[in-house]
Amino acid sequence: MGQISIKIPGHFSAKINSFASIEAVLDKAGFVLSDVVRAVYYLTADGLAPEVIPVLKEKFDAIRPAATMVVCGLPKPGLKVEIEVTALKSS
Repeated sequence: MGQISIKIPGHFSAKINSFASIEAVLDKAGFVLSDVVRAVYYLTADGLAPEVIPVLKEKFDAIRPAATMVVCGLPKPGLKVEIEVTALKSS
């Protein structure tokens, strides 16, 4: 599942909305954020990393999924971050 954040001016860490979307989709499928085992973060510039990392730490510090951060272009102008997660239900 991938989620993109919309371009919002202002403080980045307070405005990242991908996690709200991710948590809603996980919930609909019967998962929670702690079920995430892998995350891929796509940034449009490496200069975004210092702004994104505190948000990721807040959301995933206790979970510690396998993670990859990629700097690349995104398909829609104005997008800065896409977050893709894989969740696995523990048995």
